[in-house]
Amino acid sequence: MATRVSKVGGEAGIDFNIKSKHYSEILAEKIASGEFKFPANGHNQCTVTWHDSCHMGRVSGLYEEPRQVVEAIPGVKLVEMEHNRRMHSAAAVC
Repeated sequence: MATRVSKVGGEAGIDFNIKSKHYSEILAEKIASGEFKFPANGHNQCTVTWHDSCHMGRVSGLYEEPRQVVEAIPGVKLVEMEHNRRMHSAAAVC
């Protein structure tokens, strides 16, 4: 099952007894195996960053997979923010 969060029901203490993956996990696997490749495009190079959301990062432990997907996009340069992965804060929590 592909979901927007990889731990379905976990926060609520519900065990659905299913294996789920975030779509970034699936895409990263397909990119690594050569099964998927973003098409080349004629766009100018652009620089982007990735914000680690609480659900993907702290809850599901997904930090590298979304970055791998972004880095596979032609013409995109990924740069890290100063506070990233487990060092980030959100919702006014420092």
